This record gives sequence, C-alpha cells and structure tokens, in this order.
Amino acid sequence: MQPAGPEWRLMYRIGAAAALIAAIVVRRNFAAELSLLASLGIVRFAPSVSPVTAAEWFALLQDSRLVGLWLLDIFDLANYALVGLMYIGLYGALHRVRRGMVMFATVLCFIGIAVFFASN
Repeated sequence: MQPAGPEWRLMYRIGAAAALIAAIVVRRNFAAELSLLASLGIVRFAPSVSPVTAAEWFALLQDSRLVGLWLLDIFDLANYALVGLMYIGLYGALHRVRRGMVMFATVLCFIGIAVFFASN
C-alpha cells in the first residue's frame, strides 16, 4: 500500500479533529437531561415541561433562545455534520483497501445525515 498523498492527509486531520470535538463537546440526549433536571427543580433556566404547540415553542425561543435551540436538538445537527467529516477521513484512509465497501458505507452515512437534517 502506498502512503497517502498530501491531499488526503488534510482530510485525515479534519476527520480526527471532528471525532475529538464530537467526543468531547457534543453530549447525546442533553436536551432530555436538561428537561429532567428542570422537572426536578435543579435547573431554573429550562422549562420543566417541553413546549407542545407552535406558540409555546415560539414563546420559548423568544424568552430563551439557547434553551429553545437546545430542546430542538440543534447540537445533534452539529454532531451529524462532524460525523460526515469523520466519514470523509475514514474514506480517505480505507479507500485503497476495499474501495467498494468504503464507498457504500460513506454513501449510506451521507444519506442518513441528509434524512436527519431534513427531518429535524
């Protein structure tokens, strides 16, 4: 196997940085944890019950934009964008070993990311 060219080394670094950022910064189900802490009275800045109607969501977003975006899982969107960068780095690392399988996995990853972005 030949060593990777300089064009792929940058993608390796971007993929590695995305993996570290996703592991350190992004927490899974943080909105659920925030709601639980608010219902227990531990956290005061979040609503104890998630908004149901559109008017309640707009009121929450006007009162506290960060909490509203948090409950709408805005950080999951950032996490999935980081996952896309990780898959590009993995494709660069593995495309010489099993090109077809790695391409299939990368395409499935981006289809999943597009579906998640569209549904959110």
